[in-house]
Amino acid sequence: MYKVVLVDDEKLVRQGMKAIVDWNRHGFEVAGEAVNGREALLRHEELKPDLMLVDVRMPGMDGLKVIEEIRKTDSRCHFIILSGHADFSYAKSAIAWGVHAYLLKPLDTEEIDRELARIGALLQRESEMPRKTEQAGAWRKDEFLSPDDKTGITRASSGSAAPDVNELADKLFYALDIGNRDALRRLIEEGLQSIAGHDGAEQAVKTAAAQWLSLALTKLSKTGDVAYTAVHESLPVIADIYEQPDFRTLTQMLEKKLLQPLDRLGTADGKPTIKRILDFIERHYAENLKLETLGELFNYNSGYLGKLFKLHTGDTFNTYLDKVRIKNAKALLESGLKVHQVAARVGYANADYFHLKFKKYLGESPSRYKGNPLRK
Repeated sequence: MYKVVLVDDEKLVRQGMKAIVDWNRHGFEVAGEAVNGREALLRHEELKPDLMLVDVRMPGMDGLKVIEEIRKTDSRCHFIILSGHADFSYAKSAIAWGVHAYLLKPLDTEEIDRELARIGALLQRESEMPRKTEQAGAWRKDEFLSPDDKTGITRASSGSAAPDVNELADKLFYALDIGNRDALRRLIEEGLQSIAGHDGAEQAVKTAAAQWLSLALTKLSKTGDVAYTAVHESLPVIADIYEQPDFRTLTQMLEKKLLQPLDRLGTADGKPTIKRILDFIERHYAENLKLETLGELFNYNSGYLGKLFKLHTGDTFNTYLDKVRIKNAKALLESGLKVHQVAARVGYANADYFHLKFKKYLGESPSRYKGNPLRK
């Protein structure tokens, strides 16, 4: 029997879960209960459960924090999150920590039966796999690929500087947004290699990779309704990270699963590259865009791209970006927002610098445009 721990601050909920769910049918038994996050950590340490059902909202330490703490030492335990609210942000965060299901209260017996059957099958497969070396959850050295491997991923070595996960997420998001398959594959490989190069332990790689993808997909989900739907359908890819037995299959799984949102979004539509770049700038002008980043995404040498940009727009990249930002800033000012608010929204961290740029391109201070839609 696989051991289960129920974590919920409401006694009636815990009693109900024990009564309405046919645990034995799926090979599970309720081995313990916890009424709060701290007690859940103790039960995990004491019982070493195979599955924990955890309420999101509890006094003190909430359910997501409990899972985050457990994931620091245990990559094998399975989790089902219970919540009274259908909140995308909760679901996204939960999946980032390797949660296998996000169920709403009151529990639907058919739904939880399906999840127990699925998790039971996963546990069975895991028990049949040869156990790997488990010193601090580290993957064996030979599970990282050598430089002559056909995938081109170099052997990871611990000790390099920690990668900037936000920067990695931005690049991956951009590749998804423009529909560049080649850039997507390359960024997945480079991102995983950068993560593993800092800390090659299995749990460290999986946790960082889950956070990286979660950030990128969250950014993508905010670009429109179609993207939101595509991302929501793709979220299981984050939980799948924790199921991969080695570095190679992790890389291959991510490449396969992240190409699926591109097919749904249909962003690679045959437009000329320069038009796609200009469209990209219109969508992301408020971010920290650099010509080098665009070169990476669109497979151009940054120097050549700069010349191409000048040829087609008549402006350097930085000048064009400033003009797009100022154009949008003018509209925001006319809507009544304060100058410092507008500066931040269009990509200028410093309000004084924004003031200088605004006056350079429009000849007047931004305060002259505030709340006046009739100005040209």
